[in-house]
Amino acid sequence: MSQQNILIVDGTTGQVVEAHLCEPITDDHVRDTQEKWKPWEANAITTSASPLVEQSAHWDWEWKLQEFGGQIAFPTFAIECDGDTQGLLITSTTESCRLPAQRGMSLIYVEYLVTAPWNRQTLTASPRYTAVGSVLMSVAFQLSFDEAYDCNGRVGLYSLPQSSKWYAEKCGMTDLGIDPHKPPLSYFETTTDQAKAFLARGA
Repeated sequence: MSQQNILIVDGTTGQVVEAHLCEPITDDHVRDTQEKWKPWEANAITTSASPLVEQSAHWDWEWKLQEFGGQIAFPTFAIECDGDTQGLLITSTTESCRLPAQRGMSLIYVEYLVTAPWNRQTLTASPRYTAVGSVLMSVAFQLSFDEAYDCNGRVGLYSLPQSSKWYAEKCGMTDLGIDPHKPPLSYFETTTDQAKAFLARGA
């Protein structure tokens, strides 16, 4: 496993703190999703005064690691901080673009992106860390500029309805609408200029 230092934001103090970007996702990261994420998420949902719906709650990361782990075509990443897994990302190099101006060109496809439940504003008013999702998107964009993949900023993904606004407004991606074959998921994609703009803004 390789590691590099990255920066995320402490949700309590607003201070930038150092974290680690790890490649690939390991069994330890998956164990965190089972032993730490799921109990925290379940408690947040059951103790909330208002109904909470977390559309990624059913994701099984043990299965996902078995399905995608260890394959060159599926680079995977995790963010670690304070002894816990703070976010996970699975990408793919097997898909192609759909935007008319770049249809058929290669892209980095985001299979799955998720942050730890204690970092999600949908579950808590006081996230432990912020910018985790943005950093993971930065990883996907940076990967697309890697000469080995020759995607030049082109990134695509399907979004859960809960996250569509974030991909459109925060990430600056183009919304191609709900895919009739995958309702209710909308497909998003970026051009080179959109990816450069996101990276220039920073997480």
